[in-house]
Amino acid sequence: MTVLAAVFVSHVVFGGEISVKNINYILDEVHQTAVVGLNPKASGAIIIPEEVKSGSSVYRVVGVSEKAFKGAKNIKSVKLPSSIEFIGNAAFEGSGLLKNKANWKKGVIVLNGCLIAANGEMPAKFNYKGKEPLRVIAVRAFSGAAKVLKSVTLPEGITEIPAEAFYGCSQLSSVVIPASVRKVGDGAFYNCAMLKTATLPADLEYLGENAFYGCAALKEQVLNPQTEVIRKGTFCGCKSLKLQALPAALTRIEENAFDGCAKLENIELPASLAFLGERAFAGCAALRSIAIPAACTSLPKELFAGCTRLASAQLHDGLTAISDGVFDNCPALDGVTLPSALTEIGANAFRANLKIRALVLPEGLKSIGDRAFYGCSNLKEVQWNDALRAIGVEAFAGCTHLFVPVLSPLVDVEKNAFKGCVY
Repeated sequence: MTVLAAVFVSHVVFGGEISVKNINYILDEVHQTAVVGLNPKASGAIIIPEEVKSGSSVYRVVGVSEKAFKGAKNIKSVKLPSSIEFIGNAAFEGSGLLKNKANWKKGVIVLNGCLIAANGEMPAKFNYKGKEPLRVIAVRAFSGAAKVLKSVTLPEGITEIPAEAFYGCSQLSSVVIPASVRKVGDGAFYNCAMLKTATLPADLEYLGENAFYGCAALKEQVLNPQTEVIRKGTFCGCKSLKLQALPAALTRIEENAFDGCAKLENIELPASLAFLGERAFAGCAALRSIAIPAACTSLPKELFAGCTRLASAQLHDGLTAISDGVFDNCPALDGVTLPSALTEIGANAFRANLKIRALVLPEGLKSIGDRAFYGCSNLKEVQWNDALRAIGVEAFAGCTHLFVPVLSPLVDVEKNAFKGCVY
């Protein structure tokens, strides 16, 4: 499964730095915007203006960067402008703002509609009712309340749930996401293991990498039909997940996207799909059938590894490669027909498949990887081709009903390629 690194994607194109009233800003020359830079020695009452000037140019202040005021222990208060659109991870970590109890209201700090942080004193059921409309949530804002937070209702008007907003909130079971949200950031609900419901808005434009990684209790999601990409690890480890359908506009399913979705039964890959990432459907133990769209010309590593109930895989004739472990440990897979354009079969590609009885090697197939058909104990017949040049280590080992062939001296046969076969 995918391992998530600490994430903060900068919203700026760097174009220089300036200091205004002892506060550092990073300028974006292209968009004429600025973000608050690193200010570890800031103190007193901090007032961030809506605009800053550098020479004759005016820059709109749109964000507070990662670790901007980290460790600034002498800050007493902070005033943010209404122009702020994002607040980076640990922007105020260890600062006087968080240490001053007067800044906390019911377990959260909200500055001019920006939710900065939450702690263990916030209510288990969070439904924001503040005087000022909530506009912005900081990266990892709710991680400080990870052990107490059970449900969240976000107000209409928020357009983004940022990266890792609810990181590790292990008790969180439901989130009401308003229709105004257009972006759910990378790792937004990472390892929220008890999360059952978090209905995505119909008009969602961006669903980030690892957005629901490890949400083992998440039962159902409906994706925007205009969604073109399901990113890396988006639903990885969602053991209870069932999908109504994949978006018709989908072109990419990236690595580990549905890895470990053990209850995912019916998946119809749309004709528009042109890219499948490694282990995209690995460990989908309930998956029974799959048809690869014509636009996909190769199958990446371990794509369906561990899909123990997968009985049918329709492989179109345009496929040129079946990579390592694509159907590894798929013992129910029956009636495999190798595509006519196939040139290579990777290591462990069909390992431990118990229902393969016969194979016809395509005319252009040149190599069969290590343990490609290891343990396929019911394989009895292989129609060999003339183009084959390499058979890997233990490629057919354990195929106890297969007779060892007499092959051309041009074929490089590795050690124990036919171990346990019939001589």
